[in-house]
Amino acid sequence: MFLSGKTPLNPYFISICKQLNQKTVLLLRNYVLCVVSELILSPKINIFMNKSELIDAVAQRAGLTKVQAKSAIDSYHDAVAGELKKGNSVDIAGFGSFSVAERAARTGRNPQTGAPLQIKASKVPKFKPGKGLRDVL
Repeated sequence: MFLSGKTPLNPYFISICKQLNQKTVLLLRNYVLCVVSELILSPKINIFMNKSELIDAVAQRAGLTKVQAKSAIDSYHDAVAGELKKGNSVDIAGFGSFSVAERAARTGRNPQTGAPLQIKASKVPKFKPGKGLRDVL
């Protein structure tokens, strides 16, 4: 099966990957650690990579066209967002886990007037880096 490899995968990630094609899954396994590791280890200070730069890096590393790389990245983001919307977490071994955190309602202040205002409870995405990513840092 194309999902097998040295790094064990979380069942949520496997279920997401089963919806994608084989080349996309292999791309995701490779680019997640490679591109992020390169960014972290780069000698430049305050590096920010936008989406088009990420697409270029993934296309180059995986030997894909930019259109294929964009499709793979969009599929990955859609899959993660879809799982989070369902209330599930997505764990990628060696990289990290995405989950949903709930923020309680609270009282804030209008920065212009200083008047108190109520901020509604909300759900926000949360990312916790995995050991592999922390070790790179």
